Amino acid sequence: MSTKKNEYILPNEKLPHWAKYPKGFITLAQSGSVNFPPWEFLKAQDSLPLGQQLKERYDRDFFPIAWLQGTDDFACLIQGAVDKIVIVNCYTSKGREILSEYDSFWSWLRFVIDEMKNHLG
Repeated sequence: MSTKKNEYILPNEKLPHWAKYPKGFITLAQSGSVNFPPWEFLKAQDSLPLGQQLKERYDRDFFPIAWLQGTDDFACLIQGAVDKIVIVNCYTSKGREILSEYDSFWSWLRFVIDEMKNHLG
């Protein structure tokens, strides 16, 4: 899938060698659908530095793609788990960083939509 330049999507050559954006993420980012209160897609310029901080803190490869506003929780791709999305807390004890896991981008997005319904009332 080709990706046009977008502030939420890094070019393939800048992604960690193991990471690949889910097709659904690309489609939503390219259409401008990036804000699902209280969740929001992370801008590409912030993903790499945050991923590096997570690697240093937890000694695991994460690539953040979204964040839960007002918290230190991020939705991330994780090395070795194709299509899986994990919610990672940035400031917890090593070994407790993964708060929840979703088998796919779409299962995570269903969770996000439910959160949005609760958040917006």
